[in-house]
Amino acid sequence: MSAQKKRLNGISAGIILSISICFMLCFYAPLELFLTNQDEFWFDLKTIILPVSLLFVATTIFSIIIFALVRIISKKLYYFSLAAGFTILISCYIQGNFMIGSLPALDGTNIDWSSGIGHRVQSIVLWADIASLVAFIIFKFKIIIFRKVTFIGSLCLLLMLSVTLSTLLLTTNIKDNNYSLSVTDKNEFQFSTDKNVIVLMLDAVNEKDFVEVINADPDFAEDFKDFTHFDNVASGYPFTQMAVPFALTGEWCENDKPYVDYIEESFNKSPIINHLEKQNYKIGIYDDGEFHFSSNRFAGRFENQLGPTDTYSSLYSCMKLMVKMAGIKYAPWDAKRFCYNLIDHSKKIHINLTPDADIYNWSNSIFYPQIKDKNPITTTDDKCFRFIHIEGAHTPYQYDKDVNLIDGSEASYESNLEACVTICKKFIQRIKESNIYDNSAIVIMADHGFDKYIRGNLLDRANPIMLIKGINETNDKLITSSAPISHEDFPQALIKLTENKKSTEVFDSKDGDNSKRRFLFYDYTREYHMVEYFINGRADNTESMKPTGKIFDYVEKDNLENPINNSATGDK
Repeated sequence: MSAQKKRLNGISAGIILSISICFMLCFYAPLELFLTNQDEFWFDLKTIILPVSLLFVATTIFSIIIFALVRIISKKLYYFSLAAGFTILISCYIQGNFMIGSLPALDGTNIDWSSGIGHRVQSIVLWADIASLVAFIIFKFKIIIFRKVTFIGSLCLLLMLSVTLSTLLLTTNIKDNNYSLSVTDKNEFQFSTDKNVIVLMLDAVNEKDFVEVINADPDFAEDFKDFTHFDNVASGYPFTQMAVPFALTGEWCENDKPYVDYIEESFNKSPIINHLEKQNYKIGIYDDGEFHFSSNRFAGRFENQLGPTDTYSSLYSCMKLMVKMAGIKYAPWDAKRFCYNLIDHSKKIHINLTPDADIYNWSNSIFYPQIKDKNPITTTDDKCFRFIHIEGAHTPYQYDKDVNLIDGSEASYESNLEACVTICKKFIQRIKESNIYDNSAIVIMADHGFDKYIRGNLLDRANPIMLIKGINETNDKLITSSAPISHEDFPQALIKLTENKKSTEVFDSKDGDNSKRRFLFYDYTREYHMVEYFINGRADNTESMKPTGKIFDYVEKDNLENPINNSATGDK
């Protein structure tokens, strides 16, 4: 065998190993995460195919060069590098495909990484075992055998991942942002001098905990004296993805159709949306979850839903995002923490090329500064409906009473709630200053309640807050009503508010009624599986919630059930 052929045989294992590692971590892993969780990201496949391809090519070339240089420097060092690379390849593959159960949620919750002893031990044992196995092969057999094992093993894994990715691409309904809208902040603070219906939805605000906070605030009752506080409200669902469209449409999602079809059909049927359109209201729906309202089927209906070009701020920043997407599943346990700001990173690099509007961001730290030091409200002669969904008390706990971002160790669910109260009071103040308070129906509400003990009892999420003031409604003091209300009734209540009804007149249920209300429970890690409950007493009493025995499973649940959806998607 010629010297040139020997050198080629010697480096070939390093070449195919480089391609396999880089393909798995820099191409396959981010694309797999995207394709199985498209609704979690603002971008489409066309947006990321360039950065993910460049990342793959650049890392592959760099890796091959390193292997070649090491081979020139020292044969022993080369085989050591080959062993290290093969250990990384096999360990990452097993880590990303067989050790992803119970990953922390990507919902912004503060994660105590030091407490994951079981995950850490499993990860360390895996890497140690693979390293030991590789060392055994090297010392037990000839080095040429190890080189062949590395070459054949890397090649087989590369082919297997290529087939898997090809199958995923062919069988997945890939979204296309050319046919999607973006939820922007256009006219968020533009209200009517004629008539307004304004809904400020705070995320994850539980009635019981909210009452404790407002009772401790000496000014709240006076600032909201024209409102009725409904303290016995039942949401339809425990999480945002279903709760928000349900509150605006009153239409139940029973897992009998794809989610995008449910959204389109429910909004087409929505009594309040159809009523507002007939009454020529300017409709603005401001919601951070674009999976609610990003379909082009809404084109022309909501003035802030636009069809711009979405892109990333820089190619480098997008390539960093691809690395983090790979790390969520494939990185060792203690390296995953550096990838868990994935969603925030994604939003920070998102650029919307619409000239007169930015992508809507629900963060309290975005909303509150806009109203804190100056009044952003402008007016129009057209009647306006504004639905503004903000972060509210949602995890992570990061706000103090004055809506300052603080360290998680100092924050709590209660401090987030205090921030919510501050935001609501300032928002009402700005509305009053703009002389549109009297001609506005105003709703302060939450999409669902919250279990601050996390996974203690998700049924606690059935009782969110709701405060309502009608057009030209005045009271001597804040009214409290314990009428059994459901979000199913909310669209009709909004219609009555447009008809100048008072807050005490918008619901048919009254204090003392014992109305049975429906609640479809699901865990956000298993959206395809819903269990029906009925509430036969107060919405804050989980003892009054009884399962009916009905279960609603999505018929194509195997397409929905994937490791990331079952362990690491956000609480939205």
